[in-house]
Amino acid sequence: MMLSTPPATRTACPRSQKRVSGLGVCLMLLLLCVMASLMIGSIPIPFNDVWFSLLGQLTNADSTIILNARLPRTLVGITLGGTGALIQALTRHPLADPGVLGINAGASFAMVLSIMFFGATSTADVSRCSDRRGANRHHHRPLAARSANL
Repeated sequence: MMLSTPPATRTACPRSQKRVSGLGVCLMLLLLCVMASLMIGSIPIPFNDVWFSLLGQLTNADSTIILNARLPRTLVGITLGGTGALIQALTRHPLADPGVLGINAGASFAMVLSIMFFGATSTADVSRCSDRRGANRHHHRPLAARSANL
């Protein structure tokens, strides 16, 4: 009769548990970086002021700096980083950029169309063209009259 040895027991975590804990660590690091981005600047702002500004319980000059300058900058940075990672994941290419998917060409095409059909001469004009009130405001003035007022 042959004796069998018991299977070796693993002391390490299963693979899915490692991924979940790794994701948790990455999210905590992201939160730490976001708070650092909101606190650090030419005028350092304490953590308590940042926290109460985000909760809407503080309305001083520091709160205005956080909500109108630093928070949008941070959110745009997170969004651009996320879209870059998404493009790299979709194309499975670590050096992929928006030009691979034709995003640059599409943006250029939209600018050409806005200049041709709406007479846009700057990015401010393009944003007004997308807004109904802004598009109607300059509807009857020719391009030469609009550029003379600049």
